[in-house]
Amino acid sequence: MKIRHLILLLSLSFLFSLNMNSQCNNYSGKKGFKGNVKEVTEEGISIDASNKTLSINTNIYTEVTQFNKLGLPIGYVFAHKNDNYKFTKALFKFDKNGHKIKELRYGLDNKIKNTLSYKYDHKGNEIESRYYIGNFKILDNYETENYNEKCNLVEKITYFSDGQEWLHYKFIYENDQIIKIVEVNNNSYDLYENDSFGNSLSIKSFNVKGELENETKYIYEYDIIGNWTKRTSIENGKEVWIETRKFVYYNLKNN
Repeated sequence: MKIRHLILLLSLSFLFSLNMNSQCNNYSGKKGFKGNVKEVTEEGISIDASNKTLSINTNIYTEVTQFNKLGLPIGYVFAHKNDNYKFTKALFKFDKNGHKIKELRYGLDNKIKNTLSYKYDHKGNEIESRYYIGNFKILDNYETENYNEKCNLVEKITYFSDGQEWLHYKFIYENDQIIKIVEVNNNSYDLYENDSFGNSLSIKSFNVKGELENETKYIYEYDIIGNWTKRTSIENGKEVWIETRKFVYYNLKNN
């Protein structure tokens, strides 16, 4: 179950960085932040609670994203524990409508390692993304997305490069907020409870038999603008993960 849950979180991580509202008439890549964000530094911290007397917190990654005054990300730098916290970078390219159409990810040698391309419908919804090894040389996998009339994402399918289906999710909404995600290939599902900001308060994961396998709860801290700056993940009663976000705004003094 932990593996399935991890795959779900990784493949749908954008849902946590975005708000749960519709995507229509919104620039791609804004990440749902409130206010005129200039820069955000995000960190992921693992909590090792195996020691009963002392929990050991380990920084796993740091990501710094910069935005222009339209709210579009210029690119980001990223450092991970597995790479000895050495920073790599990613640069974005947009079309005239503000849609991100290309993403270039660089390796530690400062050469392009992976690339992504994106396509959109007439409403501005992302309907396809393709992930390549190298500078658009070898297709590794691709994703397709479908939306309802409110531009809420209702289906996401990931394929291997040969067209074989890999991951398949369907999304169910209530008041434009996700309340259920179904993993179609094995008929397992997750139930979401959200706060008034559209942030997840809890996720309950059920297997194909409808049995509860995992429950993760989230505790948030917010800044004066209303963006969360700290989220603590509590899995089956134990704190396992902390995410922090430090914001710099264009129109705020004393950031």
